[in-house]
Amino acid sequence: MANIITKKQVGLLQTAKTKLGLSEEDYRSLLYKYGVDSTKELTQPAFKHLLKTFQRLGFEMQGRSTAAQLRHIAKMQADMGISDAGLGSLCQKTVGKSNPETPGECSKVIEALKAIKRRKEAAASG
Repeated sequence: MANIITKKQVGLLQTAKTKLGLSEEDYRSLLYKYGVDSTKELTQPAFKHLLKTFQRLGFEMQGRSTAAQLRHIAKMQADMGISDAGLGSLCQKTVGKSNPETPGECSKVIEALKAIKRRKEAAASG
């Protein structure tokens, strides 16, 4: 069936379930309202409706990286004297692409930069 949701959409619903703290029983009850036993059986229209329900319950979808995170990365890069190519390489190693695109990816890059800074400080003092 071409109308069945994608693996990414299944993952998004599973994330929403976890973040909302829904029990397996409550989650299954919601699925039964759409005539399915499994998330993987949902159609695209049912997925959109269920996602809207989760958003009404308080689930917030992560969007693109926040401007604040990108500014923080740029500031750390400048403070540490890392070139654009160096940052691109770090991003590639950390998140598998040359630029972080999601808040989660930005967080991973920030943590990697912090680790580099700690190592440099430890080498300088020791």
